[in-house]
Amino acid sequence: MFHINQYQFDLILAQFEGVNLTLTALKTSYLEQLNSKTFALPTYM
Repeated sequence: MFHINQYQFDLILAQFEGVNLTLTALKTSYLEQLNSKTFALPTYM
């Protein structure tokens, strides 16, 4: 049997949360870059 104690479990959860935060930050900055490029385009309409 593989037993995991509460401390190890908390560490794993914390790592997953860190990865999620990092991905969210990357996604946000990517979308912001996309937006600024879109708005920077000349409009001929």
